[in-house]
Parts: sequence; structure tokens; C-alpha cells
Amino acid sequence: MSEDARKITLFLARLTFALVLPVYLIWLILVSHFTMQRDNEIQSSFATLDLALDNLENLHDDRAFLHAVLQKNFVMADRSDQPQKQLENRIRAFRKLFGERISFVVYDGNGAINKKLTEEDRFQYVLKSMFEVMVLLRQYFVSDPFADPASFDKINQRINLLRGYFGPYLLPAHLFAPLRPGYLGSCLTVSDESARKLLWYYPGDNFSLACFIDARLQYNQIGPRLIVQHFNHGAQPEKLAYVKTRIYGNFGLPLDRGLASQLLIEVRNFESYAVSKRQSRDFLVNIRQVSHDLIVLSYLDKSGIAKPEQRALALLLNIFRWLFVGGFILYCLSLRHYGFCLSVPQKMLLLFVFANGLPLLMLVSTGYEYFNEKKSELINAAHQESLRILREFDLRFPEVSNSLAQRMNAFIDERNQLYGKEQWPEAEIEKLNKLLLEIDPQEAALFEAGGRRRLYISNSTDRAERLVTSMLMKAIVSFNRNKVEETVKRDSMLAKMSSDDLMLHYFLSTLDRFSMLGAGTSERFTYLKFMGDQKNADLWGILGVSWDRNRFLQAFTPGRLEQSRAAVLPRLLAVMDKKSERIFALQNAETPVTRRLMRQTSSRKLITEKDVELDGQRYLFTSIPGNELSEGILVAFYPQNIIDTRINRLKIAIALVILLVFAVLFQIVRLFSRRLLLPVEALAEGIGHIRAGDFKYRVDFQSEDELGQLINVFNQTMKDMQDLALGTSVQVSLLPAEKYRRGSVRLFARSLFMSKMGGDYYDYFDLPENRLGIFFGDVAGHGIPAAMIMSMAKAVISSMQKDFAGPADLLGRTNKILLKLRERNWRRMMTAQVISLDCQSGEFVISNAGHCYPYIVGKDGSSATPLEINGMPLGSASKKAHSESAAIIGLDETLVLYTDGIVESVNVQGEMFGYRRFAMLLQSAWADDLEEYWKNIMSGYKSWAVNQDDDLTFMIIRLSGESR
Repeated sequence: MSEDARKITLFLARLTFALVLPVYLIWLILVSHFTMQRDNEIQSSFATLDLALDNLENLHDDRAFLHAVLQKNFVMADRSDQPQKQLENRIRAFRKLFGERISFVVYDGNGAINKKLTEEDRFQYVLKSMFEVMVLLRQYFVSDPFADPASFDKINQRINLLRGYFGPYLLPAHLFAPLRPGYLGSCLTVSDESARKLLWYYPGDNFSLACFIDARLQYNQIGPRLIVQHFNHGAQPEKLAYVKTRIYGNFGLPLDRGLASQLLIEVRNFESYAVSKRQSRDFLVNIRQVSHDLIVLSYLDKSGIAKPEQRALALLLNIFRWLFVGGFILYCLSLRHYGFCLSVPQKMLLLFVFANGLPLLMLVSTGYEYFNEKKSELINAAHQESLRILREFDLRFPEVSNSLAQRMNAFIDERNQLYGKEQWPEAEIEKLNKLLLEIDPQEAALFEAGGRRRLYISNSTDRAERLVTSMLMKAIVSFNRNKVEETVKRDSMLAKMSSDDLMLHYFLSTLDRFSMLGAGTSERFTYLKFMGDQKNADLWGILGVSWDRNRFLQAFTPGRLEQSRAAVLPRLLAVMDKKSERIFALQNAETPVTRRLMRQTSSRKLITEKDVELDGQRYLFTSIPGNELSEGILVAFYPQNIIDTRINRLKIAIALVILLVFAVLFQIVRLFSRRLLLPVEALAEGIGHIRAGDFKYRVDFQSEDELGQLINVFNQTMKDMQDLALGTSVQVSLLPAEKYRRGSVRLFARSLFMSKMGGDYYDYFDLPENRLGIFFGDVAGHGIPAAMIMSMAKAVISSMQKDFAGPADLLGRTNKILLKLRERNWRRMMTAQVISLDCQSGEFVISNAGHCYPYIVGKDGSSATPLEINGMPLGSASKKAHSESAAIIGLDETLVLYTDGIVESVNVQGEMFGYRRFAMLLQSAWADDLEEYWKNIMSGYKSWAVNQDDDLTFMIIRLSGESR
């Protein structure tokens, strides 16, 4: 593989594993998270749609809607500070809204008819009687709202009179309907007369009234239309609508045909598949069928629920944006604090975070999904167990009747065995009566063989006494060995019914147990038992005990719930009577939410909800319609905190496992990091010793790995640097003193080497006739080779001081030595300047071998003039001899010799210092003291240069008026 291909492969691998793969994994995590979040939002939206639909479902029937509207208005008027004024205003408003289709009979608080507001001026006695009935109904309703109005004699005594005026369909059993709150009540259908089709009444504290409603206000969806119109005018995003199934007429759908078509398609799909919660392209839809020809729906534009991919992309862009901002801040800080870098432990920490952060994020995301799935699994399991318990409760509910039948059989069989064919004495009949009163049947009768009714108990006007009597008597005649005189007339319909042999055989099959029998206007749970010697068929009587379905449920459900309490803990069971919506439970289970869910169960067959509150505690709600309990809705409440506790325990357990894993991982990382950091710290300490100039320090660490090899190399380098330091001290000793004075000349020189040994060199020596010889040079490169050339130059100068023949001659001799070295493949070049200076007059002769032009700086830095003298560097192949030039240093002027390290220095932008800035620096840095002058120059250099990347040597010569 070529080098370019290797680099490209390496770059792609780094890009994949350092950027693409982490970003892709984060993308998957975010999409998964936001998908779950979107599902939760959709479920929450469906719950909101469910609530929005409740009022429309409850009041879709015009009778219920009119009842709710009338009740709300007149109850508010009755409770106001000015009830009479409010009454008049509201009656006026209803007449304005409905015209002649509504009429009122109004009473004051004492029952007198308010002729001003009443449109009927006839039948005063009947209207007065109606007031008395309303007052009685209110009292009975307050006492027991679930009682049967038909069981009250005072109501039955007046009902025929009222029927003559109000209508023939005014039935006692329905009279509580206008008193029930909200959707639980309704107007009464009382007549075939259109103007008085419906009746509604209100017995209040300050006034009472009866209201007649025309049949034309029925079946026009007045309630649904007003509810939808009022709701859709609100600012909430949810909207309501209804659809007539036969003609698909609708109200409340969007005006846009395309959007309306989507919703109508979902309505038709609902009719086909009965799935109420549906999604179209643009909507979430919740649909319910509230009657055979009316479907109501709530819908929500789901464009406000962002897609998971959109949310994930937006979050990723935000992350990249903040990473960019953070990176930019770090970059700015690096510019301000140049040279800042992270230590090895910090880098290892970042590596640990990067290496474990993404797996940790994946673990957290996976854990979040796992806990949600586990919670859903536990919730579903709780619902399934609740469903099993409810079905078992429903299936075993007949045990109530079986247990009661066993109790009755034991009581009667004991006495039948004791008295045989003889009739029981009155004391035993009284005991039987007490037993029947204890079990509180809806109707119970004991008939003697001759037809006399020995005992009778009734708690309802819905009686089947005549029919039951005939049937029981026929059974005695048919199954009694002794001849019994029949009391049923053969020409009656009852006789024909009671003579049916199949019916008699059915009676026989229902003896001694509870069975369902048709009696009167309803079906009843009925218990039948012969009295006497059953073995010999010598019977003296028959007992019948019965309840209709609702009364049986109301009578025995509380006891059955109490019996099941311990077996179903921690669940709470409840049963709602479909007809009266009365809820039976061992503790309060009635809230608007639970009642709504129970009502929905009738049509949806199964309801499962979570976060249903009862007395401040959250429950899982599970409900089904009864099978054996056909008139009831069965409900189970499961405390949701049990599931939350299990989830929290699971979270704690997993968190402890994760902490344990991370603790072990941390110890492993700590062990290896210490193994790695110990030699690194030792190396850092060694670097500190190097900075302090202590090259005797050695790192005490033994290992066969790469770190051990690095330590060995470091120790060997320290040994070499110790030797090099010795060489540096030798090199420094070759340089003359930094300060010198002769005649009118003052001199200051100093070298700063980039490494311990450098190639810059200066020297000066006395010459005859008050002259001073100066050598100033710069060997190419740094370190030991440059230092060796510098040492050779020192040797040449020392050997030629006595026979010094001028600057050009000294450069020529030095050049010959470098050329000799070149022949031996030691290719080094050197720039140099040689000066012969008159220490009295300041006149000098200079020869330049490719070195930087010297500067003459005027007094007080008034000027800085370069001496442009050229020549080839020493060691070059050029054979051209070096030339000499004459110049003079004026009084208080300064001659500055320097190496190229200062003019070639660069700043942070990479810009070179250059000769122009150097000349300006020479002027601005001027000082009387030569060392101070040098310090000022170095201060200007340091404020410019990033770091010293070359040797720096200066020689400053000044001619002053003073002489020595």
C-alpha cells in the first residue's frame, strides 16, 4: 500500500470511529427516545380527546340535553340572591329560544300557581296535586336516590289523576329522572300529543315548575349541535363533530373537503372494525357510536406533534452548535494563553470520558427504554390479572343465589321433616317471615293449597301477584297427591297460561334453587319451594321469592364485595348498576373519571386506564360488563404505587450493578493509569530538573515495556546532557568578559544560546597603537557541531593575535581552515565580521564575511544607520578575497553587532521582525548604560517573538568623551 493510500485509509478510519460512528449511535439513541416520547404524546392526546368527547356523548340524546340545560339554569336561579327575577329572566330566555315549543307551569315556594308565568289556567286541582307529587318525589329522592318511586303509596295514589292531564305514559318508575343530576337524568316521555310530548319538573326551595316540551324539539340533534358549536369556538386544538350514520350528514367537520374526507373515512373504518382511537394522515381521531344512527368524534391536527427524526436532527444541530461555540472559546483562550496544553492525566481523563461516555449514554438510553417496557409489561400483567379476577367474580356471583337457596332449603327442609304434611304453626310462619325480611326480597309469597295467601312481602309496585298465584296454585294441583280444589277460572288467559304442561315442568326444574323467570313486566330471579311432605307429594303450600335483576344486584353486590375483599387485595373491586349508575364499592370509588370510564364500558366491552385517582392515590382501572351480572359493570382498581415501587427497586438494583461495574472499571483504570502515570510523573520531575540545570537526576523506574525503554533513553539523555553541560561551561569559558573598556571605547557583549551549546561567537583582543581587534561570528546550525567550529575559530584567533595583519587576512585564514574541514565532509559555513578599532579616535577598519550589517546608532538613539558591507561567508567555495572598509564611530555614537536571530524572529501571526523594526528598536531602546541598552533591546525582542528559535548574540561598542 502506498503512503498516500495508507494516509487516506488512516484518515477514513479515524473519521469513522471518532465522528461518524458516535454521531450515528447518538442519532439512533435520540430517534428511539423521541419515538417513545412521540408515542406518549399521542397517548396523552388521545386521553385529551377522550375527555373532550365525554360531554357530547353524555348529552347526545335531546331529552338528556334539554334536562341538563333546564336543570342547570333553574337550579342556578333558585340559588341566586334574586330567585324570582332570575326565574322570570330564564323563562323569558327559553321562550325566546324555543317559542311555542316550550311551556311552563310555575309555583311559588308555598305551592301557589304563578299565573303571570303559567300558560295553563285550567285544571287547578290537578296542577296542585302535581306540586304535592313533586315535593314528595324530592323528599324520597334525597332520602334514597336509587329507590323505586313506584314503591311509594303516596305517589301511586295520585298517579292516575296526573296521567289524565299529563299523559298516559307517566309511569311511577321513571319519576326520579328529572331529579337526577346532569346526564344521569332526562325529560319524561308522557304523551302522544305533540305539544306535550315531554315533561320536565323542578321542585325548588323558592319556586317549583313543570315544563312541557314539544315533540318537534326531539331527534334534531339540538344538544350535539350546540355542544359542538360552543366547543369548537374555543381556543383549544381539539375539535368535536358528529355524523349521522345513515345519510352521513355531519356537523363540526373541517370546511376543507380533503380534511373532512379523511375524517369520514375514519368513521367508516370505525363502523367496520370498531377501533375507536384512529390516526389519519393529518388527524388523531377518537370515535364513539352513541346511538344506532349517531357517531360522535373528537379530532386533533397532529402536525403539532413533531416526527422523531426532526427532533433528533434539531437536537444534534444544537449539540454541534454548542460544541462549535465551546471549541471557539477554547481556541480564543489558547490564543490568549499561548502554550497551554492538557496534562497527561487530563488527557487520560478525557480519553476515559470519550471511551466510556458513549457506551454510558447507550446504557442510559437502553435502560430508559427497558424501564418503560418493563413498566408497560407490569401494567399489562396487572390489567390481565384484574381481568381474570373480574371474570371470576362475575362467574361466581351466582354462588350468592346458591348460598341463599341452600340457606332457604335448610330452613324449610328442617321444618318439612318436622311437621310433614301438616301446616306449620304460626310461630314457624313468623320465623319464616323474619328470615324473608332479613334477605329483603323484592316480592315473596306463601300460598296454601286452597289458594289462601298465608304470607306476602312486597317492596315494589311492579308485581306479578295474580299470574304468580295462578302458576303456583297450578303447580300444587299438578304435583300434590291429594286432591286440591282449583281456584283458577278456565276461561281466563291466566288459566290457559297456567295449564301449559311445559310451563309446569319448567316450574319443577326450578324448585329449590334460584332461576330466571319471566314475571309481569320484567324477568326475575325466583326461588320456589313446596311446603309439606315432598317425598310423598303431600303438599300444603308453596313459597315463591323473587328479585328483578337490578334489585338482586343492589341487594347482594355489597355482601359479595365484602366476601371477596381479602382474596383480591391489594385490588379494590366495584360494581356499577347500568340502569341507575349506582356504584357499589367498599370504599369511595366514584369520581367523574371513574363514572365516565364505567359508562364507556357498556359499549367498549373492556376499559384499561392508568393514573386514575381515588382519594389522592393513583390506580390502574380495569372494567368489563358483567355476564352473570348482566346489569352491572365490574371494575378493579389496582394501586399503581405497587408497580412504581417495583420499578424503583429495579432501578436501584440496576443502578447498584452499574455503580459496581463502574467501580471495578474505575479501579482497573486507576491501576493501569497509575502504572502509566508513575513513569510519566517521574519524567515530568526529570524535566523540572533539566529546567533547573540539574543533569545528575535519574528516573528510578524499571520496566520491560515501552515506558521502561523511554525511561532508559531519558536517563541516557540526562547523562549526555550532563556531559553537554560540562562542554557548555567550557564553551562559555572560551568567550571573553562581557564588559571591556579601553581608551574612549566602552564594550558590552552577551550570547544567549538556543540550546546548551551554540554556534555564535565573539572575541576581542588588544592590538598595538591603542587599537582593539574584534571578531564577531555565527556558525550555521546549533549544538555541538556549531560549538566545535566556534572553538576552532577561537584557536585561530588566539594563534593570530601576535601577527595580526588586518581584518581581511584574519577572515582568509579562518576560511582556509573551514575549507579543509569541508574536504573531510564536514560541511559547515560561518558568517563573521572582523574589526580593527582605534580606541581613541573611533576610526575602524571592517571586513564582512556574509554577516548582518552592523548599525551605528546616533547619540540618544537619534538615528540608526546600517553599514552595508558585503562579503562571502566563510567555508563557501568562492575564491574571491574579502575586502576591507573604513568607517568611524562618532562621539557618543554606538556600534551594534548582532546575529540574525533577532531580525528573523516571528510573532504569533508568523510575521518576521525584520531590519526596519530592528532599526527602530535600536533607537527606542537607547540607554546610557550599555547593559541597560541591551536589556531594552531584549525586552523589545521578547514582546515580539513567540519563543527563541535561534542563538542571540550582541556586541555593543560606544565611543565616549571619557578615557581610561
